[in-house]
Amino acid sequence: MILFAALLGWQIWGLPGALLSSLGLILPSSVITLAYFRYSRTHRDRHWVRAMRDGMAPITVGLLLSSGWLLARQEATDWQRIALIVATVLLVMRTRLNPLWLLLAGAVFGILGWM
Repeated sequence: MILFAALLGWQIWGLPGALLSSLGLILPSSVITLAYFRYSRTHRDRHWVRAMRDGMAPITVGLLLSSGWLLARQEATDWQRIALIVATVLLVMRTRLNPLWLLLAGAVFGILGWM
């Protein structure tokens, strides 16, 4: 979505249009999120803050699983890729390893395989 907004802005007004259209897409949700988190940090014991946090947890997990499934389904074309996907999922679930390290490793191996 962000790429579409940037491209549309670029077509209309060049670089300033791309920057402004991207900012217009990102800024409203970012401001709302920042305001919620600032408020929730100072009012942790309020009922609706706890309810919001407890309600967002399963939604977040569901969205992560859904997007992971969509990506894995496209890439699971042979047994090596399936083994890599399973190993990555197990590492994330069973260890406290930061997933960003796995992304970095995937990028490095992808670049090495491409060369």
